[in-house]
Amino acid sequence: MADATCLLIALIAAYFAARPVYRQFAEQRRQSAAAAVTMKVKAAVAIETERDIVRKGRDDLFRLDGILEAFDQFSWHDIYQTWPDQAYDLIETCDALLREMHRYRERNPKITSTQQCRIETIAVLEQVRSGIHDIRHIFVRIPAA
Repeated sequence: MADATCLLIALIAAYFAARPVYRQFAEQRRQSAAAAVTMKVKAAVAIETERDIVRKGRDDLFRLDGILEAFDQFSWHDIYQTWPDQAYDLIETCDALLREMHRYRERNPKITSTQQCRIETIAVLEQVRSGIHDIRHIFVRIPAA
């Protein structure tokens, strides 16, 4: 009987001694969950910001269609006066979008499907920029008639 009483007292003492440890574990789990939520919110905000940047770049580059259409349909004499300046503006637009895309690419070097899309988008934008630069260079070199 004395052994059972001692065992019961030891279990009760162990329970009261362990309660603060269980509270600490619960607090650590709560803090970890809060940190995970904070990280997810920051990631969501960053993705939303990047999406807005890409949308703005897309809208800016839609002007390219009109400029290239003018390049194809009108005589050089008709477009010579405005085309180089418009092309220069598009080059600056591409440069700004490329800077932003590179900045987001460097944040997460791990290759994911999103990261792969960024890399491919950057490559295409660099080709577009190079093509516009080459055409603009031709216009600047040709004397006005």
